[in-house]
Amino acid sequence: MEKFQNKVSNNIYSYEPFGYEGQVTTVEVDLRHGIPAVDIIGIADSNVNAARETLKAATKNAGFEFPDGRVLISVSPADLRKNSRNADLAMALSVQNALNTTTEDKILAVGELDSWDSSANVIPAKAMRAAAKDALELGITKIICHPANANEIKDIEGLSVCAAETLKDAAVALSKPEMFIQNAPSKNINNGVEFAPGPLVNIDEEYLTGYSKTVEAIEVAVAGKHNLLLEGAPGNGKTLIAQELVPYLTPRLTNEEAQAPARIRSIAGLSSYKNPVDRNAPFRMPHQTASIEGMCGGGVNLRPGEISLAHNGTLFMDEAHEFRSSVISMVSSMMRIKTITLSRAGRSTVFPANFQLVMAANPCPCGNLGCPGKICLDSQKSVETYNRKLEPLTDRTEITSYVYKDPTDHKKINLAAVRERIRTAYEIQRKYGKYNKDLEPMELKERIDFTPEMNKLLGDTFPVNFNQSEYSRDNSLRDLKVLNTMKLSLTVANLDGREKVTIKDLQKAIELGQSIESKSQKLCRKIEREQEKENLRESR
Repeated sequence: MEKFQNKVSNNIYSYEPFGYEGQVTTVEVDLRHGIPAVDIIGIADSNVNAARETLKAATKNAGFEFPDGRVLISVSPADLRKNSRNADLAMALSVQNALNTTTEDKILAVGELDSWDSSANVIPAKAMRAAAKDALELGITKIICHPANANEIKDIEGLSVCAAETLKDAAVALSKPEMFIQNAPSKNINNGVEFAPGPLVNIDEEYLTGYSKTVEAIEVAVAGKHNLLLEGAPGNGKTLIAQELVPYLTPRLTNEEAQAPARIRSIAGLSSYKNPVDRNAPFRMPHQTASIEGMCGGGVNLRPGEISLAHNGTLFMDEAHEFRSSVISMVSSMMRIKTITLSRAGRSTVFPANFQLVMAANPCPCGNLGCPGKICLDSQKSVETYNRKLEPLTDRTEITSYVYKDPTDHKKINLAAVRERIRTAYEIQRKYGKYNKDLEPMELKERIDFTPEMNKLLGDTFPVNFNQSEYSRDNSLRDLKVLNTMKLSLTVANLDGREKVTIKDLQKAIELGQSIESKSQKLCRKIEREQEKENLRESR
């Protein structure tokens, strides 16, 4: 056993997922004379300590020698609790490297070992993109992982990757540098405004006849990434239209915008190994029973929640009133700060959470309030209580739409033309490097040339919120309602290919932001007038 004395390996690394950042860990092995045993140190929990038996079985099943002396494995940093099995492969390779000193190169090895398999198969790991990028920042360019994980990181330049299905393949690679394949440089990626190919699944343009106002609201919301509230009686098509139109009309992300969502999906174990950097904007639809942890994230390693998974995309809350009040308040605060900070056991992580909120809801508990031809059976107090629950979200929602198939609306919807208008709006906004929803007051003031007519219209519409005398001190845009209206007017102008906002754009923005109640009343009056005209024609 003297041959194991003072043999050390300290150039193999692994990765411990923790929140958005994670941690590259150093796996050091010391082989020495003593009673045969394997000790793992570095705040390893029972899950990692169980790897001691896995390590022996997997090494022998792969056909390699396992030391019969004292084996000490250190996984550092010591202040981070390790509770994943990502270090299985690194520990096994580090033992073999200590025995034979086959390589002195820095190597990141990530994967769990299947000790029950006769070949000691490597199991794909979560958070592989985060592991690869963090390792690259530390100067570690060689990676050993499962082929599925290798495909997940194939677009990251500067890495040489060995795709190993078994522990034997991985151990052989330590002494054969040619098994590491360098990632090819990324091809020139077109960051122009593109749309996902393919037709709509459950909806067509003929179905949308009568919903022109709702389609217009969705068009403006998507074009500027504005928040949207769809209200209407049950069965009026709110959910179907939102589910199908919003993803269909939303352009694909740029390559830079797609990186953060790809990392978040990898951490959550939701990566598509065939298409690791999916440039389609995320569209998340959590159930109404979702908890705070499910929405904002949590757990032992602080996994991402639905809000972070919707980063740079859309969070769709169907039947929004059915969500818990605590969840609604939390989503509202995330809409403002656009990040989520999670803390656990002395450590914290920050997930990005810049999303577009789309809500579908009934106007009252019975669902009939404001619906033509239907009678609401709820008291005024119950309706007020019902709507008060959503106030934290509706206060930050720029666009509202009352969803109802208007029999007097015969306008044909051309979705191809809608896409082209949205393309034009995106091209203008990407030129400035910021979408209209995210503009700060001073940025907005620089983009919009206020005229006396526009100031007067804002003052008449928001008499309490808009103070023209304060405009010269740049305070007039501090109010949220005024600010949202100006953002909408800019998006309306961009849809027409213009950067200059006119009084008509501002009028349209004010109309889009009007209350659901006023819109349903206008619709009822319009239908009544058409019915009166029809009755008059029949009487003649």
